[in-house]
Amino acid sequence: MKYPVLEGLSYFMWVSRVRAPPQTCEQHSCMVNMGKTKEHSKAIRDKIVEGHKAGKGYKTLSKELGLPVSTIGSIIRKWKASGTTVNHPRPGQPFKVSSRAEARLAERSRLTQG
Repeated sequence: MKYPVLEGLSYFMWVSRVRAPPQTCEQHSCMVNMGKTKEHSKAIRDKIVEGHKAGKGYKTLSKELGLPVSTIGSIIRKWKASGTTVNHPRPGQPFKVSSRAEARLAERSRLTQG
């Protein structure tokens, strides 16, 4: 199949220029990647707790920090239960095979079956 040439560009180059650039957000710089989920930095969690102590509501904090209301609520609930905003270690034994290796194994098994 031959792709159309638009203004001297191949189809793939044209599509990559037409697509909107990824949205940038302040919250991406305050997050630490930890496996499947992303954890917010201690500074952000402390800001949420300080705002809560000052009497600000969940929606107000959500708009100020650009985070979902559910995230604000879960951080405040954890703070009320434990009294600290430090991330606790994850329960359970760590995976022996990384998710990337697991995906490669699944792909190999799919290819050998058929």
